[in-house]
Amino acid sequence: SAHLEKMECFNPQVHKAFRDAIGWLSDWACSRSFGLGTRMPWDDQFLIESLSDSTIYMAYYLVAHFLQGGDLNGRETGPSGIKPEQCTEAFWDTVMLGKKYDKALGIDEGLIKKMRNEVSFWYPMDLRVSGKDLIPNHLTMSLYNHAAVWKDEPSMWPLGIFCNGHVQVDAEKMSKSKGNFITMEGAIELWGSDATRFTCADAGDGILNANYDRVVADRAILSLTTELEWLTDILGGKKMKGVTGPALRAKGAAPVWLDAWFANQMVVLCHEAADKYQTMRFKEALKVGYYLMQEARDRYRAGTAHVGADEALVRQWAEWQALFMVPITPHWSEAMWELLGKSGCIVQARWPSPKVKEDAQISAAGEYLFEVAHKLAAALANMGKK
Repeated sequence: SAHLEKMECFNPQVHKAFRDAIGWLSDWACSRSFGLGTRMPWDDQFLIESLSDSTIYMAYYLVAHFLQGGDLNGRETGPSGIKPEQCTEAFWDTVMLGKKYDKALGIDEGLIKKMRNEVSFWYPMDLRVSGKDLIPNHLTMSLYNHAAVWKDEPSMWPLGIFCNGHVQVDAEKMSKSKGNFITMEGAIELWGSDATRFTCADAGDGILNANYDRVVADRAILSLTTELEWLTDILGGKKMKGVTGPALRAKGAAPVWLDAWFANQMVVLCHEAADKYQTMRFKEALKVGYYLMQEARDRYRAGTAHVGADEALVRQWAEWQALFMVPITPHWSEAMWELLGKSGCIVQARWPSPKVKEDAQISAAGEYLFEVAHKLAAALANMGKK
């Protein structure tokens, strides 16, 4: 329970589900007399319950590349030359628990240190991602097993678990009989990787069932392509459709109030998008990092149509828009990065660090002005219908 209180679950519902599971898991049978599993050390007629027995296997992956050759079944001895019979309990105690090296192991001490370094570097598990249906069994048992194996080293226990729901397509359960069954490979063939990732992010957060909407995937392709074309055109000085003035303002021209609002709004969205990603809320990150950034740009573009947009602000917007979307659409972001003439790859670039904080007065003024403009436009439209 103490471990659970410190562990990041990202969702209060997930945290409660773990507390509930801990409350009744003591009634779960810890052994059985048949099936696959590990024999009880003190009575080999019983097997350790297989769900519990399988919850810490990922720790083996830390050193598997030393022990196994090219075969998953382990028939081939790995590059370390260590044979299966040498992997004794004392061997694993040294590698996994950091117990003092003993020459009796018959394995080079330097090699043991390399393996131990792998464990020390990769553990504890920063994040485990799994389905919500595994909370009352597999995942809770995993917490118990980590606490049991590393009982004197709580720093090796999992730091966070993120749980998600099941995936639906167009608000229906995926089924081959319905013809709505989509594989990862099939999705990429139809929409490409970025549009697929875009739609997965849009599908939903938390432990509710996620909805992969094929309409969103189709629109994502069009929207992302349109943005690349717009950036190419405006940086190339091409006249924008529906814009009375120049696309970009002449250098040295006086600033307008909307410049300050646009710059301030980007700062607001930068902090909000970072918070959404930090808490694994990808649908909200998409809303803030893409849709609200699009809305801010569109309002700025419309409001400066008569004088032209400030090129520095347009470039900042495009740079930040690309950075906000890297976790979701890395290829598209890379294309935006290239259009801006940036060096290196955007996946290696750092998140924006605004030098100023949000100006609350500008935010409030902008909210008021856009609301008034919306009401006036609606009123004029209604008058035209009469």
